[in-house]
Amino acid sequence: MKILLYMTLIVFVSCSQVNKNNDGQSFRSKQNDTISTEEQKKETVKQTKTGTITTIADGFDVKRVNLFNSTSTDRRINCYLENGDKVKVVEDAEPYYLVEKIGGQDCKGYCMKGFVILDKK
Repeated sequence: MKILLYMTLIVFVSCSQVNKNNDGQSFRSKQNDTISTEEQKKETVKQTKTGTITTIADGFDVKRVNLFNSTSTDRRINCYLENGDKVKVVEDAEPYYLVEKIGGQDCKGYCMKGFVILDKK
C-alpha cells in the first residue's frame, strides 16, 4: 500500500514539474502569450498591406467596385472605387477585404478580394 502511495506521489510531482518552464510559469500560459503575440503581428501585417483596385472580373469590366458597410446580406454601399485606385487593406474578412482608399476622397468598405491586386513587398 505504501509503494502505491509513493508511486502516485512521484507521478503527481513529476507531472506538475513537466508543465513548468525556467521562469516557473506554466507552459500553457507561456504558449498562450506566444499565440497572442503572433496574432498581434499578423494584425499589424494585415494593416500594412496595400494594393490596386481592378474592375475586371471574369473577363468583364464592371466599371467600378462597390465598397459595402458590412459583409452581411443586408449590406449597403458606402462608396465605390475605380480601376487603378490605390487602397490600404485594413482587414482580411474572407472572402472580402476591408479596404480604405489612399489619397483623395474618404472611401472605406468591404469588397471581394478578387478586385484587389496586392502590392508585392
